[in-house]
Amino acid sequence: MRSFRRPLLALLLAVLGAGFLSFGCSSGSSGIPAIFQDFQLIEWVVAANRNSANVSVFEVRGGGQLQNNAGSPFAAGGPVNIIKFHPSGAFIYASSFNGGLVFGFAFNGVNGALTPLGGFPLATVANDFGLVMDRTGSFLYIIGATQIDGFAINPNNGALTRLAGFPLAVAATDLNLGTIDASNRFLYAVDTGTDQIFGFTLNQATGALAPIAGTPIATGGVDPLAPNIEPGNLFLYVAHGNSTITGFSINANTGALLPLVGFPVVYAGGAGTEGSGLVSRNAQLFVSDDGPDLMDSFIINPTTGALTPVPGYPVGPAGVQPAFLPTRNFLYLADFDVDNINVYRIDPGGAATLIENEASGDGPSSLDTFVFSRPIAP
Repeated sequence: MRSFRRPLLALLLAVLGAGFLSFGCSSGSSGIPAIFQDFQLIEWVVAANRNSANVSVFEVRGGGQLQNNAGSPFAAGGPVNIIKFHPSGAFIYASSFNGGLVFGFAFNGVNGALTPLGGFPLATVANDFGLVMDRTGSFLYIIGATQIDGFAINPNNGALTRLAGFPLAVAATDLNLGTIDASNRFLYAVDTGTDQIFGFTLNQATGALAPIAGTPIATGGVDPLAPNIEPGNLFLYVAHGNSTITGFSINANTGALLPLVGFPVVYAGGAGTEGSGLVSRNAQLFVSDDGPDLMDSFIINPTTGALTPVPGYPVGPAGVQPAFLPTRNFLYLADFDVDNINVYRIDPGGAATLIENEASGDGPSSLDTFVFSRPIAP
């Protein structure tokens, strides 16, 4: 837990204005937002432990290290796979691993307690794997091998209601993971069976999905495992099990994808039992996998989307499903095979320094982060 006083507020507001921080703000009894008062930031990392069917909750300490929270890990009610915070921080959702279930929890941002929501786990499509949430926290999508399920999220109690027209049949054989662009208008999902990426327009009023013309499109690699859209929302990258990354430009009007010149790019690794993870921060792309347990990194050209290797990489140990802390330059990776969360500090030049290996539950398959802010009592 970190405390801030008024002399730092100008700096924090400048950072917020630049779009760097993204965390929940609560209001004090005066009605003044916490950002304008003395306040505390409480930083959290959660891990979905597939094999032990539970969720680990960690509080982030001052140096980025993780402290297992009281009561953690929390029983999930089944094997959990991909885990996501609701933008409010009040709820956490997780897909199962081919179990046809979605799990829902209430989260206490002050003490880190996790409580199953009523009505969960909820039945969803068979052979489910991925989970994506729209940017506003209004809709949640579960990605199955050949179908996508869609739900409206009740902002008051976290309940899910299936959307009209879902589950949506997709002409795929093994849909895996997905991502939604920053404009909240397009959803993309990779198919490891056909080496293609499917694109959909997202109706922000109804949550309906409709195919984007020209998709599915070949990813340009073998065994696509992890899609990521860089912060500028101009380029989409896909990491593959054959140690390559391919890139596409995104048409801002239609969502259509156009392969970038100069790809595929080879990265250090090659997918192991759990595959690859891809995440971007500022103009830097990080790709990790659990095969050789390495993480590689590239600088993104903001004009062309070209990737340039960052000196000093690859580094290890790594893991899958990397996640950044929104407020600081700490990167967390789920090391499925050794039941650890690997913590790295990313310096301003892009270099990675290993901070610790924190024990998780059995088989951590994904991570997510959230930062809760609250006023300090006078």
